[in-house]
Amino acid sequence: MRFPYWSMALSFFLPLSVLANEDPLAELLPRLAAAEQAREQRRQGRTTLATTVWEELDDEGKTKSRLESVERNEWRGGKRASSVVRATQDGQDVTEKVREQRVKEEKARAESKEKQFQLDYLPFSAREQGRYRFEVKGPDSRRPNLLRIAFAPKEGSKCPDGLVGEALVDGSRGELLRISTRPTQLPKLADKVDITLEFDAPGAQGRELTRILATGEGGVLFIRRRVRSTTTFSYAP
Repeated sequence: MRFPYWSMALSFFLPLSVLANEDPLAELLPRLAAAEQAREQRRQGRTTLATTVWEELDDEGKTKSRLESVERNEWRGGKRASSVVRATQDGQDVTEKVREQRVKEEKARAESKEKQFQLDYLPFSAREQGRYRFEVKGPDSRRPNLLRIAFAPKEGSKCPDGLVGEALVDGSRGELLRISTRPTQLPKLADKVDITLEFDAPGAQGRELTRILATGEGGVLFIRRRVRSTTTFSYAP
């Protein structure tokens, strides 16, 4: 059987247990699921601060409006509870306004019968892997010791709450480094949504989600909007 050119490059970086399989996913997916499960367990009972900068852009990509917020996330029983610590928009305090908006959003989400994509449990987690198909795309062009894995829901575009994209994986450690993704079904009024998740701060317990970058475009008729946001996470000991 002939192997793609990148198989030889991978042989220098993947453990022998991986190389014993023609398909590296047979070894990697369980290890990635275990790493995600460990990350999910670490966040239980733990406080995380999420600092988000949300910007509305003009046609030239310049900032029209800027909203900065800090939210406290706490996990209990596998569910995330968020509260707004503070928020400013274009230099003005809008903490109470943003808190009220978050309450409305949570209520609407709870009452909605439509499934929506979420980022709390990723396609590589044990609870989500069964819904997805995965494909090895080869080594990263800049860092050949890292592996690119594409993913998409088995239902395809019919999946209302799925994600499609590509992950950058450390095959030797079985860890996620980056995920570039988009929802299979866009939110209402959105024409485009792109999301990047970055996992950094490697330690004895594994990597953590440290940043989420998102861009979006959409609108109705002649009313168009372009937005981008950056969320960074800090973890309590």
